[in-house]
Amino acid sequence: MRFATSILIILCLLATSGCCTTELINNHAKPHDVEVSDATKEHPANGHLEHVDGQPAYYALVPFTVVADIVTSPFQLFLYLVVTTTGDGP
Repeated sequence: MRFATSILIILCLLATSGCCTTELINNHAKPHDVEVSDATKEHPANGHLEHVDGQPAYYALVPFTVVADIVTSPFQLFLYLVVTTTGDGP
C-alpha cells in the first residue's frame, strides 16, 4: 500500500507545471519576443513584437526555483485539480 501511495504522489507531482522554473527560463533566460502596445485613441489595436535578448545568468537561479516548485507543489496540485474539474482552465 505504501508503494502504491508513493507512486501516486510522484505521478501527481510530475503532473504539476513547475511554474516558477518555467517562468524564469521562458521569460528571462531565453531570448523571446514581447508584444508591445502602441495603442492610441485612433488605433486602439496597434502593437508590435519586440525582441528581448535572453540573459543566461538567470540559469544560476534554476536550483532555487526548482526548490520553490517542490515546496509549492501541494498548492499547485490543488489548484490544478480545481481548475480541471471546474472547466475554467486551459
